[in-house]
Amino acid sequence: MCCKLAFRNVRRSLKDYFVYFLTLTFGVCIFYVFGSMDAQQALTNPVQSSVFVMLIQIMDVLSVFVSIVLGFLILYANTFLIKRRKKELGVYALLGMPKGKVNLIFLLETAVVGALSLACGLGLGVAASQAVSLLTAQVFEVKLDTFHFVFSPAAAGKTILYFAIIFVVVMALGSVSISRQKLIDLLSAQKKNQTFRAKKLWHSVVLFLLSVALIGTAYWMFIRNGMRMLGSEIPLIMLIGGVGTLLFFMSLSGFLLRICKSNKRLYYNKLNMFVLRQLNSKINTTYLSVTFICLMLLLSVGALSFGIGVAQSMQDQLAEITVYDVSLYNGSKEHSERPVMDILREHGFDLEGYLDGSVTFAYHDTGIHKADLLAGCYEGDDVPGTNITVDAVSESDYNALMELSGQPTFDLPEGEFAVIALSHDSQQAVKNYLKSERTVTLGGQTLRAHRDGYLTGALETSTGVGAAEDVIFVLPDRVAAAIPAYRSTISGFYAGDKEAAETAFLDFVNRVGDEIEKGSGIKIYGATSTLVYQIALGSKVTFLYIGIYLGIVFLLASAAILALQQLSEAADNNQRYRLLRKLGTADGMLRGAVFSQVALYFFIPLALALVHSAVFFYVMQSALTSIGVQNIWPSTLWTLGIVLVIYGAYFALTYFGARRMATEPSLATK
Repeated sequence: MCCKLAFRNVRRSLKDYFVYFLTLTFGVCIFYVFGSMDAQQALTNPVQSSVFVMLIQIMDVLSVFVSIVLGFLILYANTFLIKRRKKELGVYALLGMPKGKVNLIFLLETAVVGALSLACGLGLGVAASQAVSLLTAQVFEVKLDTFHFVFSPAAAGKTILYFAIIFVVVMALGSVSISRQKLIDLLSAQKKNQTFRAKKLWHSVVLFLLSVALIGTAYWMFIRNGMRMLGSEIPLIMLIGGVGTLLFFMSLSGFLLRICKSNKRLYYNKLNMFVLRQLNSKINTTYLSVTFICLMLLLSVGALSFGIGVAQSMQDQLAEITVYDVSLYNGSKEHSERPVMDILREHGFDLEGYLDGSVTFAYHDTGIHKADLLAGCYEGDDVPGTNITVDAVSESDYNALMELSGQPTFDLPEGEFAVIALSHDSQQAVKNYLKSERTVTLGGQTLRAHRDGYLTGALETSTGVGAAEDVIFVLPDRVAAAIPAYRSTISGFYAGDKEAAETAFLDFVNRVGDEIEKGSGIKIYGATSTLVYQIALGSKVTFLYIGIYLGIVFLLASAAILALQQLSEAADNNQRYRLLRKLGTADGMLRGAVFSQVALYFFIPLALALVHSAVFFYVMQSALTSIGVQNIWPSTLWTLGIVLVIYGAYFALTYFGARRMATEPSLATK
């Protein structure tokens, strides 16, 4: 009988369970999709495999955190469902059903909803993982001759295990909660109202001013430090901003109604008086959860925008750091000035068969510290790479590299030196540096800075453009010759088919490099454009997937909590809306009141979260601009689009559900 009642109740209450069921299904789906990275089709070479090993390890750690977030969400949602079912469970007890069977009915209902959502979520997750697999292959530019069905038994097992544990805990806590309820409490649960003490107006004004001051302080600290100096101060910024947000919502209920009452046309229009009083009462008793939702929305927008923005910046940088097919350099400290070609020929090896064109050049140590050279030229007081000295190359070496790579050459005027600036941050600093008359003394000669601008030609293929080592001098040949060379480098292009040459060349370098190091102690280092490209793509996928994973989970949690709160509120307000109908209120006006109440409760925390996010976008724009990304609007629009679609869908579902509950004939006798 208990099983029959449980299944019937779930079937009859399907509309009440829909938001809960939908959230669980999406949660399971996302959990499986990002846990099934080990089955991706893009694992076709060692570089990609190593990147995915790191990504899988990160996802394993994040999955534990996500399971905790979803666990609290399910537990929170279950309290609303228990409240919704208390009277029904009380009727069972009143009719003589033992409390143990009442608990069993509740446990079976929870188990049925959990099992259905787990099954649907896994099915949806398996389908979604096929699309993610194809997307990953496209990002890595992997050609898939045939499509292979992707399924990860490990991810499925982990998903089932984690959610089974969550549901067992939730069922146990729910059973304890029902067992402790007295019969009178179960039967009269819907008649109990939350109590609160009205705040005095001056209390609310003081709290509001304090909240604005705290939020403003957090903004100022965040903007002042930017993204580079947040390591030690970010916990303090989060604490100040979080307390400010809490005080904002605490103060909101105190004067929101008074402000609206001062506008008679607004306050007495339609059912605004009823809606505003309902909203005022609700915020006053739920400001903690509203604060939590606002901060969760901020984390969601931040994670999505940061993940998409960083992924975009890495994509934009690839062309700049992969100009040459290959670059090698002598990494020996004692013999670093010796040309790579000479070292290879000494040991009986020759690169000519692998390269179609190449240039051997040397870096010279100017002895000038970057911090001294560009002091006051960067935005802010900090200069990246304080202890780094500026490198230099000769004019002939620079022009030979530019000619080889098809970039513009440069004729250095007599008595001048030029500056190469590779990252946008350093380009702006060098531009400031060149505004005034600047000179340096090198090799016994004083040179003027070439003031017509900076150079941007890449000299080698490397794993990235570091903010500390991306400023290089171009010196006249005779001046460069008078300065000690400290690193010999060769940059060039493969001969013949690039893919075949890459494989043969890497095998050659690994074999030859080990033999040379064993024989002479000289270590040959290098990078190829393909290798750097794959590493950069792997980092791009890592940031993108982590941002999407965390962002969507936070967004689902925020929207689901709001939806469940409003559906519960609509159920509690059923008697009030029935009374309004008896007084002659039109159904259209009632629907408008429900819409206004749900919309305000949904979009007030979203509005403050978007204000917080605007500051985050501003700081992130500055950070990404420093590494060459001029426009983050595409990633910002993608983020806002994802947020509005998911959040808007929950709002629409909540509105229709709340409207049905508020306008149905009798919810209590259902």
